Amino acid sequence: MMPSVTVVVSIFNGSKFIEGAIRYLGQQEYRDFEVIFVVDSKTNDDTMEKIETFAKVLSDYKVIMQNDKDGLAGARNIGLDAAVGKYVWFMDVDDRPYPDFLSIMVKLVEDNDADMSICNYIRSLDREIEEIDKKFKVKVMDREQTMKGLMSDKVPVVTWSKLIRTEFLRNNGLRFCPGFAEDIEHTYRMMNVCSKTVYCSKPLYVYHQNPTSIVLSIGNKRGKEEVRIYRELIDEFQGTDMAERVGVKSAIMILRSSVHMDYETFREYIKSSEFREIGDKFLKNPVSLEYICARISPKLYYLGLHFYLKFFYYRDLRCYTKI
Repeated sequence: MMPSVTVVVSIFNGSKFIEGAIRYLGQQEYRDFEVIFVVDSKTNDDTMEKIETFAKVLSDYKVIMQNDKDGLAGARNIGLDAAVGKYVWFMDVDDRPYPDFLSIMVKLVEDNDADMSICNYIRSLDREIEEIDKKFKVKVMDREQTMKGLMSDKVPVVTWSKLIRTEFLRNNGLRFCPGFAEDIEHTYRMMNVCSKTVYCSKPLYVYHQNPTSIVLSIGNKRGKEEVRIYRELIDEFQGTDMAERVGVKSAIMILRSSVHMDYETFREYIKSSEFREIGDKFLKNPVSLEYICARISPKLYYLGLHFYLKFFYYRDLRCYTKI
C-alpha cells in the first residue's frame, strides 16, 4: 500500500542534526508515512553515513541526490516529484516536530476536507523542550479568510508548518522558485488558490534557532532578495480581489526586509524612487507610522527594528500565535 504522507527532508551538510531528525520522525504517533531525504550533492560532511546508520528505525525511506544548483527550493521540488503520499510535508532537518505532529495534522486535514492543515510553532534555542500541554483552538478558513490571516500574521508563511495535499500542489503547478526565502512566494501562491485550510493553535513544531541567528544578521543579499520577492508579489496580485491587501502587506514587509541590509545600503534604498513609489501608494492612506518613521529618521527606524527583532521577535520560546 502507498503511504498516506510523504515527508521531504532537504539536507546540505546537516550531519549534526540527522540523528535527532530521524529520532523525531521515529517517535511520530502516526505511522503511515514515507521519508525522502534529498541530499545536496555538494554536501561534504558525513551526512550519508549518518542516514545509513540511523534511518534503519524508519519503515519506509529513500535517499535522492540533488545535482542541480537550485538549493532548498530545488530539493523540495525533487521531493515533491518523487512523493507518493496523499499528503506532503516539508520538514527542516534541524528542527523538531512533536510526536503528535502528524496525527493531529492528518486528522485536521481529513476531517475538514481541506487543502492543507497548518500549525502553530515555537522558536527555541533547544530542540528538546517539552511540548505545551494546553487546550488549543482549531480554525477552518476559506480562501479569503486564509489570505486575510496571512496578511495579519495569523497564518505562518513558513512551509514546514503545513501538511499539504499532494494533488493540490501538482494540479496548481505550485513549485518552489529558487532563491532566498522561497517560502514566501510559495505560501502566497498556495493561499491564493486554496479552497479551504485549517489552522491549529497548538505548537506542534519546534523551530530551532542557532544562538548566532538570534542577533539579526546583516546581509545585503538576504535583504535584496526578500525585497525582490515582495515587489513581485505586488505585481502578481495586481488586478485581483487581494491586490490592495497584498500591496499593503508587501510594502511594509519590503520596509522591514530592507533592514537586513547594512545601514548605508538600507538608507540608500529607503530614499530611492522605487521605495517611495511603493510606500506612497500603499502606506500613506491610511498612514503607516513605520513608513513615516523610516522616511523621517532612517537611522532610528533601522536601530529600532533591529532591537525589536533581537529582543522580542526572535526571543527564545516565543510561539508564533497565542495558544
